[in-house]
Amino acid sequence: MTPKQIKYLKSLHRKKNRYAEGVFLVEGYNLVSEAISTRQDIIQVFVTDQFTQTDHGRSIEKQAMTHEIKIFKAKAKAMERVSQNQSSPGVLAALSMGTTNDINTLSTLKGNVLAFDEVSDPGNLGTLVRSAAWFGVDHIVLSKNCVDIYNSKVLKSSMGALFYMKTIVIDDLVGAIERLRSSKRIVLGADMKGDSVSSLKLGKKSWVLVVGSEAHGISDGVSNEIDRSVGVEGKGFIESLNVASAGSVLLSQLCN
Repeated sequence: MTPKQIKYLKSLHRKKNRYAEGVFLVEGYNLVSEAISTRQDIIQVFVTDQFTQTDHGRSIEKQAMTHEIKIFKAKAKAMERVSQNQSSPGVLAALSMGTTNDINTLSTLKGNVLAFDEVSDPGNLGTLVRSAAWFGVDHIVLSKNCVDIYNSKVLKSSMGALFYMKTIVIDDLVGAIERLRSSKRIVLGADMKGDSVSSLKLGKKSWVLVVGSEAHGISDGVSNEIDRSVGVEGKGFIESLNVASAGSVLLSQLCN
C-alpha cells in the first residue's frame, strides 16, 4: 500500500469524499466476504501478511480467486492508518456505491419498502437495515438528512445486509412517498401512540413503513403523507422502545 493509496483511503472516511468518488470502505472478514459473495463492485482488496495466515485469510483469498478479484498486500502499520476501527482487522475493501438518488427509480420497485426520515443514529439505522433484509424487505429509501448509509458504524451494525438491498437516498422524501403510494401501497408511520400493528389487516397489499428520527419522530411534511400510524403494544413498565427495536418488531409483524 503506497503513501498515495493510504491518503486516498483515509479520505474516504469523510462523507463528502465518499460521494465525490462514489467509493466506500468495508473492513473485517464478514463484510469483505459478504461483498465478494454477493458480487459487489469491488475496486480493491487489501490484506496484511498476518491475516493471510489465518483461516479467514485463506477463505478470502479463495473467494477472491473464484471471482477473479486481485488482492493487494499491505503492511500492518499502513492498515492501521487507514482503518476506522480501534485496531485493523487485517482486511479492507474499497467498493463502488450501489445507491441511487433518481426518484424515477421508485416507480420500478416491487413489494414493500422501508423508509427512513432523518434517522441519525448509525447503530439504529444499521440494525434496521439488517432486520429489513432478514424479513425480506428488499428496498430502503433514506431522506438526505439521515446518517450516511456508508458510515462505518452503519455498515458494521448492518452486517452486510446492505449488499442485498436496493437503496435510494432522496432529497424529497415527501415526493418519494407520493410516488410509492401511486403504486397502490399503503403508507404506514411508526409511532408509539399509533394503532397496534397486530390489529392491522393488510392481506396482500404492499406497504411503505416510515421510521422517523430518534428525537423527533416523523417530520411534519412526511407525517402528512401517512395513511395510518402503527406502534408496538407493550405490556411492561418501560415507556418506549428505541427506533431499532420498535422498527424491527413492526417489520416482524408486517412481514409475517
